[in-house]
Amino acid sequence: MRCRAGARSPDPGCPDFSDLPELLTKDEAAGFLRVSVSSVNRLIASRQEAPS
Repeated sequence: MRCRAGARSPDPGCPDFSDLPELLTKDEAAGFLRVSVSSVNRLIASRQEAPS
């Protein structure tokens, strides 16, 4: 089962995103995901290149 963003789940494997703002800066996203800002940049770039 996949976790849905914003959903409160009884499943302990799914984080609770309900307290996060709808938009995050790259620094905030990196802190939340516990990755570097360059990793966030790569993730954004890979998403922009993905076919729709």
